Amino acid sequence: KIRRFGMTLDQIKSLAAALPTTETATALFPSISNSYKDGNDKADSNNSNDGNRKSLTTPTSSPTTSASDLLSLSGPNELREIICRVLMKPASTQGLILNYHMSTLGQIPFGGHLSPIAAYHIKSDTVLIMDVWHTKTEPIWASIDSIWRSIISDKDGGGAPIDQESQKQRGLLLIKHLTT
Repeated sequence: KIRRFGMTLDQIKSLAAALPTTETATALFPSISNSYKDGNDKADSNNSNDGNRKSLTTPTSSPTTSASDLLSLSGPNELREIICRVLMKPASTQGLILNYHMSTLGQIPFGGHLSPIAAYHIKSDTVLIMDVWHTKTEPIWASIDSIWRSIISDKDGGGAPIDQESQKQRGLLLIKHLTT
């Protein structure tokens, strides 16, 4: 089934959580409202210091899936913040895997894909998405807004098609490795 349909974000999260080197694996899915589905997340910037939001660096007691692990991304600003937080430390024990729709990001004719995020360029507000697929696809620099559109799905067609296998939007997997 995986060979035919690929893996969903939840499946890759379960696989990552089962590895003996993983402390936590947290799936982050977009939460959409009409005010920022197009990449304009003014609502997100107004709530950036919301005390009710769970910290992404708070470890859970187990790397297994639970409802508390499923956090949401409120918009491109929060997506950028998470990416920068993980990538800013050279010796980080954290990593990010992006589950996105390739055609929405301009990699036509491909569909859903999982790739590690490797770098962020502040001046151009772009992210380097590496590729682990053995075909003709290559790493790509993409803007935060383009990445946001490649993971969101909405009934108005403002983003990527919904993941047909999971019936969920695409998102981000935050993996924290154990330190020795």
